[in-house]
Amino acid sequence: MNGTPQNEIAEEYRCVGLSEAGRILGVCVRTVTREIQRGRLRAFRVGRKWKIQMCELRRYMQGTGMGAIHV
Repeated sequence: MNGTPQNEIAEEYRCVGLSEAGRILGVCVRTVTREIQRGRLRAFRVGRKWKIQMCELRRYMQGTGMGAIHV
């Protein structure tokens, strides 16, 4: 990110799939899916695929004490 407000906002609302979310969180795809099913991680579907906003990954990590996201 180059630090402009527009880029920071765009990054917060960028969506990732289950695989990328798992990589960011350091867990497998099945764990990400379980956390969504349990209501601990907010996600939405686009067709058959799950999407998760970066701001939701940050919220989840702060709530679980996992620390900062390194993308």
